[in-house]
Amino acid sequence: MSVYVTMRIFSPRANPSWQLTPEQERAFTAWYEKASQSEKRFVDGGGTLPLQKQPPVGYRGFDVSIDGGRPVRLAPGDFLGFLGSPDGAGDAIDQWLFRTNAGTLGDRFGLDVGVTRLRARRIRGLPTSCSTAQLTCGNVPFPGHGTFWDLENGDPQHPELGTSLTNTCYNYAVDVPSRHTRMPTLNGRDPTEWSAREVRTGLEQDQLRFAGCELPNACPSDPTGTYIASCIHVTGPHDVKGDLHFLRLDRDGVWSQKFDTDPISNIDDAAPRRPMRDLCTAELTIGLLFVGFFEVTDRTRRHLRQHGSPFFGPRVGNLRDIRVGDG
Repeated sequence: MSVYVTMRIFSPRANPSWQLTPEQERAFTAWYEKASQSEKRFVDGGGTLPLQKQPPVGYRGFDVSIDGGRPVRLAPGDFLGFLGSPDGAGDAIDQWLFRTNAGTLGDRFGLDVGVTRLRARRIRGLPTSCSTAQLTCGNVPFPGHGTFWDLENGDPQHPELGTSLTNTCYNYAVDVPSRHTRMPTLNGRDPTEWSAREVRTGLEQDQLRFAGCELPNACPSDPTGTYIASCIHVTGPHDVKGDLHFLRLDRDGVWSQKFDTDPISNIDDAAPRRPMRDLCTAELTIGLLFVGFFEVTDRTRRHLRQHGSPFFGPRVGNLRDIRVGDG
């Protein structure tokens, strides 16, 4: 028997994965058999949770694959805590799974078990208010659910657009889908921790214009233009480097995002959850450090479709692949 665990926390950086020890495998499979019989709606069996139960951005639980089978998707402790953990210690199952690899998760990724205890907070570095009440910019609406952005198998009528598994938060933010998953890179190297300067350099190479750290009070002069918010996913309150995350301003004046392979969303994680019309007061369960607002237009999108992205993806000759319809 083999049991592999993937912690779902990063985007678009690869999520950490590891194999349980034989003793841990026996404990987990015994728990899983019992949990499956008692409460199937929380042990998801590889599909997706109902929309109202979708985990928020940031830490989103674990995927567990038993003997190479389709991963079982376990939601955060809020949904599983009452089931207990395999060793009977009282932890939620996700906290128990974290502890099976706590050393590596701490040393390599700077994570501790506290990340499994969800808490919504504002994006660090944003001004106190950045309402978009008067901003209805560009030609990109919120696509809604059931599109290729959400679907693991994509749209059979348009396979060139890829699927929820191949399109990252960056693809979604700039509205340029890809059939192949691309990870961030800069000048031929793949840093695991990004600084604000590196993020700005990469985006400007992709021909996104820096619009400042204050949300402009008017839409871009190009009628196809809108704004994206660039952030760094940090694990500590004083960290200044980390993974990447992007949100985009849709035509209706609400911000939306795609996190890793999860469904797209335009609501935050506050209680009660609300549309992200004011990004500065939105609360998310992911620690984000704000980098800046950037302008993206159809000219930017054409450039990315025709030439690829210097910011994302492995080299393909002199190009990098974020193109539609590539083979």
